[in-house]
Amino acid sequence: MSWQLRTTLVTIGLALMSFAHVSDARAQQKVLTNEQSQIVFAVNTMFTALRTDDAVKFNSVIAPDFYMFDGGRRLNGEAVAAFIRALHVAGKRYEWSVTEPDVHISGNIAWIAYINEGTITDPSGRINQRWLESAFLEKQAGVWKILFMHSTRAPTPQENRNAKIISWPLAAAPRASRYAAGVFTADLGEAQFTLCAFSFRDACSAATPARAMIQGTRAGGCEGEGS
Repeated sequence: MSWQLRTTLVTIGLALMSFAHVSDARAQQKVLTNEQSQIVFAVNTMFTALRTDDAVKFNSVIAPDFYMFDGGRRLNGEAVAAFIRALHVAGKRYEWSVTEPDVHISGNIAWIAYINEGTITDPSGRINQRWLESAFLEKQAGVWKILFMHSTRAPTPQENRNAKIISWPLAAAPRASRYAAGVFTADLGEAQFTLCAFSFRDACSAATPARAMIQGTRAGGCEGEGS
């Protein structure tokens, strides 16, 4: 057997072992306890209730003082339900599902982080959509109730393809970004986000740790602009 063939076989073997290890680790992560499964069930029940405009079911899994952050707004339970109903009237349908749940429970308190895999359907067609979400729950009278949720829409593959990267040497950077070692601009259609990366070599105080700032504005620009 040649040296090249031995090397190839060893490489393939190691790759297969690594793949098996990763697959096994992922399978283990998906195993939830009965209590953790109840947390996932509560969130999915809320999705089902909103999808079918079922107010009774919706109220059965949220606390009276429930609220959520979504799209830069704070919405209580009534506002969430009314918002989804209005979308249904406008011809939009949403499908949501909890995937890759990360559930933590401490006594009667629990929190969950997950990827919400879903679709948005309207007269123009259907698109796949993902949201990065988390929720805080409390067991009340033996039933898990959702107290708080946070939802952030993840960019679609098309939006990721449209992202633009601009990198300037520090000395050549325009005055508006003179503190930036580099600038990342992502045009996501709805807004333009500019990321300015700072280092000890910039005009900031040497006592200031390296930091990064995201500024959500169409005008762009970096912190310190005009100063």
